[in-house]
Amino acid sequence: MPLQTNNKPATIDSESFQVAFGMLNGAQDVGCRVSSEALQDNFGAGGTTAELIGAFNSNRRQIELVASRKFDRGQTSNGIVRITTADF
Repeated sequence: MPLQTNNKPATIDSESFQVAFGMLNGAQDVGCRVSSEALQDNFGAGGTTAELIGAFNSNRRQIELVASRKFDRGQTSNGIVRITTADF
């Protein structure tokens, strides 16, 4: 079953400097992360927090589709869907 957006704002994971966002599998929250490199390589993001969040917001639907496909294939790490440049 495809994941659904939860429409909550994305944040920066301060430990990994990835953009963290959530999606829903039915009523269950699913944590997702997209690397700063993926946002820079694929969407032209700069390296600041604001630029990374802006690139995520501008391309959220496409990023969420990638997250949903990875989730459906069972590609999670400790229950989190992690998206890198190679996923695009």
